[in-house]
Amino acid sequence: MPTWIIVCGLLTALPLSGKPKAKDSNFVDITKLEDELLLPLDQDWDVYFDRHLASKELKKIKPDRKMALQKFFDFEFLAVEQIESKFATFRYRLHVKKPQILMLQIPEIPAYKLYVNNVLVGSKGTMSIEAREVIAERLSSRVILPGRLSYDIVLQTTNMRHGWFMGIPPISIGKPEAMQANFKRLDYLNIFVVGAMLITAVYQVVFFLRNRYDRSPLYFALFCLFIGARQAVDSETGFLLAILPLGWEWSWKISFIAYYLAPPTLLAFQQEIFPHTIPENYTKTLWFLSSCFCFLVLFTSLETYGPRNWVFHFITLSAVYFSILSLAKALKQNMDGAMILSAGFLILFGGTIHDILQTQQVFDGSALVAYTTLALIVCQSLILTNRFSKSFATVRHIKAELSKMVHPHVLEQISQGAPLERTMPTGTHEAVVLCFDVISSKDIKDPQYTQHLDSMLARIEKTLQQYYDPASTSSNAYRLQQWNDGMMITVGFPFHIPTELSKVDHAYLLAEELCYIFRKEMESMAYSKDLYCGVGITIGDLEGRYPKSGSMQYDIKGRAVGLARHYQAMSKPVLSKHGYQGSVVFIQDRVYRSLSKTYQEGFLRWDCQADGGTIRDDHHAEQAWFKFQAPAKAYSDENLISA
Repeated sequence: MPTWIIVCGLLTALPLSGKPKAKDSNFVDITKLEDELLLPLDQDWDVYFDRHLASKELKKIKPDRKMALQKFFDFEFLAVEQIESKFATFRYRLHVKKPQILMLQIPEIPAYKLYVNNVLVGSKGTMSIEAREVIAERLSSRVILPGRLSYDIVLQTTNMRHGWFMGIPPISIGKPEAMQANFKRLDYLNIFVVGAMLITAVYQVVFFLRNRYDRSPLYFALFCLFIGARQAVDSETGFLLAILPLGWEWSWKISFIAYYLAPPTLLAFQQEIFPHTIPENYTKTLWFLSSCFCFLVLFTSLETYGPRNWVFHFITLSAVYFSILSLAKALKQNMDGAMILSAGFLILFGGTIHDILQTQQVFDGSALVAYTTLALIVCQSLILTNRFSKSFATVRHIKAELSKMVHPHVLEQISQGAPLERTMPTGTHEAVVLCFDVISSKDIKDPQYTQHLDSMLARIEKTLQQYYDPASTSSNAYRLQQWNDGMMITVGFPFHIPTELSKVDHAYLLAEELCYIFRKEMESMAYSKDLYCGVGITIGDLEGRYPKSGSMQYDIKGRAVGLARHYQAMSKPVLSKHGYQGSVVFIQDRVYRSLSKTYQEGFLRWDCQADGGTIRDDHHAEQAWFKFQAPAKAYSDENLISA
């Protein structure tokens, strides 16, 4: 409510605001030009309404009245004074203290002819009093004054179809060098502002096309384009009009449409970045009203839509009000980027209020919205940078954590857009399964056992990942499951083996390597008893699959997986029957028959039909095979000395 009171107070006070009283003297002190870049000729001029007169004719006729030139373009002033003339001739006699070359800067008057000492020195557009027609042109202009002590300046002009229908600044005088330098500086500044907005818009569009789930970059890109287009045609230098001859009507149409579309686009951006802080119905209403004004601009002339522009100021201020409420809610809820964006919006709002008051002639000055928009662009860029930084940190963290669960090629394919379900092979394939476990691990009472166990499992994992190639998805083996002191391993699926050996031979050599790693790690613990491990090996069809619902965790099913655990469990019966000669590799008969002759050596037959020889879940098996591996030797003084 206080915001609305202030806004209404400002708008109510606009008609009561006025400009300082015009000066009476036509004498210009040249010394002031040493300190001031431009001096406004805002004194009273002789005015002859509804007539275009030459200098010679003016000497014979008395002026209709005296008034400041800029008031002729102030339609509110003309209405109060009941002046209906659209054409007039103005005369101003200028005296200087010391002759030197000077320059007049003429604001954006629709059309004029300028005479100095009876000589035509400048013109713009065309005018016809008889036909009551004007062909207007945009942009301000500059005219050189030769070095004289006095100048008789005569301006034939019209106020028909003027821009925002809010008046113009006075004609100013200054030194050519300083004025041209100032003009060039403004030109560079405007090019920089428009260029910055264009680059930002392109960047935001590219960002949106790569991440279409978030529409805030698209809305911000459109906002930058609208403000940039308005600045390009409305700036004092009007550099865009020098490149594209849009003409009077279309240049104003672009300016107005850009102005009407900027508020709803900015609110849409704010609604995206701060969800549920702006009523959705209000945003839709604002889009509807802005579209209505745009249609009015497109299908009518400047005389129709120009005087009605003040109505949209209320809509703009209403958008400012809801935008402030949105920022307040975002700050209260501590939304990401609320503090940074609030700073940019406050600067932009200040520029918007300034421009509204400036167009209402409460004070002189240049439009600031385009420049204050740069502050918003910087703030929005800071938010994007902050989000990028957080996103990159999040991605790095997620990759680091996921790498503990999945293989590198899975992360790479996901980062390239592949769905999780396509990163690992599915379907049914034949493979060899190894089950590794420490025998009677619960009886090992040593405080260092857990540390050495972790080291052993880490070394086994390194062995499994040896020769891992993400391109061909090949590796020594794949760890299917892991528990406290053992793991389930598959060979040949889902990863291809990196050697020319058969997958059964490769699996047997891997089993020997596991037993070796176990022995070396346990011997370094220097335990008081010999320690043993067991490896069960089976072969069969395995099915790789992802669940149809729930957590999409890759899984491998197959009878060979369960059998491998039961074959490993046969290590204890083997040790009980044949004595504790070493760690045990217990393999399926089919695995034995698939082994090369070289690797079959040393295996002993296990009779599955004998008492105590039956293998769980494999009652039809007639025989199996086992082989002893060196145990982890117990600690002794002799071992210590030999070491």
